[in-house]
Amino acid sequence: MVTPTGLGSAARRDRRRSPSNLRYRHEIDEAARHLLGDSVYPIDVGRLQGEWGVRYFVNVAQAGVGAAAAVTAAGMSRSWGKGRYPLAFIRRLPGFPSARLVAQMASRAHEGNGLAAIFANGQFFAGGWNVAPRSSLTDGRLDLQVIDCNKSYAIRLVPKIIKGVHLTDSAVRRYATEAFQLVTDPVWPIEADGDPVGNTPVSVSVVPGALDLKI
Repeated sequence: MVTPTGLGSAARRDRRRSPSNLRYRHEIDEAARHLLGDSVYPIDVGRLQGEWGVRYFVNVAQAGVGAAAAVTAAGMSRSWGKGRYPLAFIRRLPGFPSARLVAQMASRAHEGNGLAAIFANGQFFAGGWNVAPRSSLTDGRLDLQVIDCNKSYAIRLVPKIIKGVHLTDSAVRRYATEAFQLVTDPVWPIEADGDPVGNTPVSVSVVPGALDLKI
């Protein structure tokens, strides 16, 4: 039997005496039987390549101030809960350099200034931010978003990103693309699914249906 984490010894004894524990074990057994079945959901995976090597991600990768914030958040106490990333973003934003950037896609390019570039395969990150409301794990494309605004406006943009209503904002440019190369001046840090991986430049692509997700 799997014992839930965070329960004291007295609470665990109470669960063993309680009839509700039978239901808990039944649900675990059902879940285990389900995992033995054949039902899977093939999903895309993102691929990053730079001078530092190759890294794959399932959910969201990013470069710029968001990546810097993710690195800072990873080193903060988990007692902050969902507040870790917003607090880390506020800490990193004032001193973070905006960059001149080029995102070269197969048939077009985005060139301009920016504070962040988001590469989304999934829809949510950072404990519930709806960063890519139009993204899909199964469409064979990544959701590239370039954020270009001054730092005071970036603070006001955060609530829109959390709610997933930021794509119509003039500070956000969005592209659905299979692959692109991102170059920035100065170089930016990159993170993938919450882990730092290196710096720009980076080549980003999607590997369609690369992973079978158990459903």
